[in-house]
Amino acid sequence: MTVIIEGTIIKGFGVANKNIRFQMPHLVWQFPGIKDIYPGSINVSLEKPLRILTYDYTSICRTFHSSKPAAAPLFSKYQTV
Repeated sequence: MTVIIEGTIIKGFGVANKNIRFQMPHLVWQFPGIKDIYPGSINVSLEKPLRILTYDYTSICRTFHSSKPAAAPLFSKYQTV
């Protein structure tokens, strides 16, 4: 099913782009199909809230930084148009 949601790209603080460098080796180990994707993020302001009820992928719970609690990132496939 295709759903089109309108939004506006907004400037972030660059934190996600820095963190993804630490997370990518772990994520590629679990999901080899993402090894060639661009390691970055896009901040999008949506007109209405988006609730995701099911995810395409759930990674193994892992601590990426000693000052942060362990987390199991959840992922869904998106395509920008």
